[in-house]
Amino acid sequence: MKTNYGFEVERLGLVNPEVTATQVLWKVHPAVRYGYDWDGETFYVVTSAVLVPFSGAETYIFPCSEVGEILDWMEMPGSFKGGLDHETAIMGLNHSDSDNEN
Repeated sequence: MKTNYGFEVERLGLVNPEVTATQVLWKVHPAVRYGYDWDGETFYVVTSAVLVPFSGAETYIFPCSEVGEILDWMEMPGSFKGGLDHETAIMGLNHSDSDNEN
C-alpha cells in the first residue's frame, strides 16, 4: 500500500500484546527519519491506538525495531487524536510536520 506521502507500507501484524493499546507493526520503504533532529532512521513503525481516560481516542505512530520495540516515544507525523484507526494514521506517515496538518 502506498501512503499519501509516497511511502510503501506493509502491515506485518499485531505486536506488544502486554500494552493497553492495540499496536500494529508496519514495514516502511524508504526508511523514515525520527527523533528531535530527525537524525534516526528505521524501516519499521508501530501504529498505537488507545482510548485514553479524560482525553479520548488517539492513534499515534512511533518508530520501532523489526519486532516492534519502540525506539523513540515522540509521536511521528500522521499521528492523530479523535479516532482509533491504524490505516488513517499510516496513510499520513511523513518525515516532518511541515507538510502534514496534524
